[in-house]
Amino acid sequence: MSFKAMGWATSVKTGSPTKKLILLLLADRANNEGFCWPSMKTLVEDCEMSREAISRNIKQMAEANLLHVTKHANKD
Repeated sequence: MSFKAMGWATSVKTGSPTKKLILLLLADRANNEGFCWPSMKTLVEDCEMSREAISRNIKQMAEANLLHVTKHANKD
């Protein structure tokens, strides 16, 4: 966990409790440089929401420059 990322995520205004939850869970998994690579399966389980809802909210946060998304395909 990155305390810096968690502090930032806590202070940022996302406009929605769903976005805030996702952002906090991403920050909780971030390294000291602010990078994280959770699988969609992990986010679905941690957030207790659908894959579609997570994808939609992450896309909206990326468009608002709250985060940067780099897609990585897993062979599994």
